[in-house]
Amino acid sequence: MPLPGFSCDCLEPGNWNFPESKENSVLETLKERYLLRKSAQVWYLREAYYSIIEPDVRVTFDSSVTALYPGEDLTRTAVVEQRGSVMPDSYMILEVKATERIPAWVSKGVMAGELVQKPVPKYVLAMDKLRMSEFITGAYL
Repeated sequence: MPLPGFSCDCLEPGNWNFPESKENSVLETLKERYLLRKSAQVWYLREAYYSIIEPDVRVTFDSSVTALYPGEDLTRTAVVEQRGSVMPDSYMILEVKATERIPAWVSKGVMAGELVQKPVPKYVLAMDKLRMSEFITGAYL
């Protein structure tokens, strides 16, 4: 169901332009050489924050994690209808990155929010959602 008043052409992949680059041609060569094939695609919204006081700290919140089949287009409908959603809409993935140490204020916030620390591999969630892990073998092309 579309959100009232929501319109964003940036969600239409046809509007995205990626310039050709040396890196792209290197990637194409590697894909051919090692027979790399597309697997699950993962799309999500990320809100990122950094600390002005502690510049080595970055906090991100990922939501709307969506699984897509190889080659499946990301469409506005897929995002809005959440048919490939890998977690409840009310969930977010909190990631804290720091080069030195996790600041005390982050630890206190995690404890106060009764958050549980655990790995959340978005790719694995997508593979499970799409039931692709059952089909991935050495012969999957």
